[in-house]
Amino acid sequence: MNNYFLYLDSAIHGPHSAQVINSMLCAGTISLDTPVAAEGASEWSTVGQLFNVQPSLPPLPLRGKSGGSKSAPKPKQNSTWHIAASILATATALFTLFLVIQSNRPNHTFNKPASKAPATEATPTTANSSNYDTTDPAQDLRKRAEAGDADAQYKLARTYPNSWDFSNRDNTKEVQEMIHWIKLSAEQGNPDAEYHLACCYQYGKGVTADPAESVIWYRKAAAQGVDTACLHIGYHYMTGWGVTKDAAEAAKWYRQGAKSDVYSLLALGRLYLKGDDGLPRDLVQALTYLDLALARGVGETFRSEVQKDREACANDMTSEQIAEAKRLASEWKP
Repeated sequence: MNNYFLYLDSAIHGPHSAQVINSMLCAGTISLDTPVAAEGASEWSTVGQLFNVQPSLPPLPLRGKSGGSKSAPKPKQNSTWHIAASILATATALFTLFLVIQSNRPNHTFNKPASKAPATEATPTTANSSNYDTTDPAQDLRKRAEAGDADAQYKLARTYPNSWDFSNRDNTKEVQEMIHWIKLSAEQGNPDAEYHLACCYQYGKGVTADPAESVIWYRKAAAQGVDTACLHIGYHYMTGWGVTKDAAEAAKWYRQGAKSDVYSLLALGRLYLKGDDGLPRDLVQALTYLDLALARGVGETFRSEVQKDREACANDMTSEQIAEAKRLASEWKP
């Protein structure tokens, strides 16, 4: 009988343990009072709640009023019928148990209970691995730049240190590589690269300073909506740096840049305040643009200077002129 308990103990954690217990209960080789049977039934009850498995266990025997279990009277020990029935039931239980264990644990050894195998993590599927980019971002950027992507070329140029520090004009290998990528990007029409290259030519960053070449690239950037480029073009025309000096042309570029650039408003106001060849002094226009620069948030570095310019301008104006300047400022649209 000890073999039965070994087999049953080995099958407690298997998927067919309830059937094994049921067979042995029906065969009469164990009873519900057997500890291992109670353990198996308890465990399967818990599993059934979790996974909606309903094991087939025999009903509990009826209990009498006194609390004792009613059971069929035992046949006499010398009964031939009892011996034959016991042998048949035992053989049936053994055969059923053998089939169950063999189907569930083909390599199981019966000299010790089987332990629960530790849960293993499922191997992640690689079906969608192509949806994830595991490429190094810096290498990917360089590959795209080398493939001719103008946006990637400019972004790669910006990764070089001090790419916007025009006070540093050291012509190092890194600076030359930066200029190389900026030029490639600008030549493909990238507006940010066009503006950056114009600044390099204006200040001599990585290239020989060339104000005329600088204006060419500023114009290209301005044509694509880079309003800050208009401020630089206006400055070139106001000073005659790389182009023929023309104050009226400078005012035109400042006005175009003023759509979004507050410093173009400031430059335009000061230009009208002082006047120049081809552009007579106009205090109403000057006060209009100086007030707009203050209202739109000129930086603190210039704010006090702009305040002084405005006061100087207003002191030379009549009340009617000041009122006109205020009207123009309120109606002005970018």
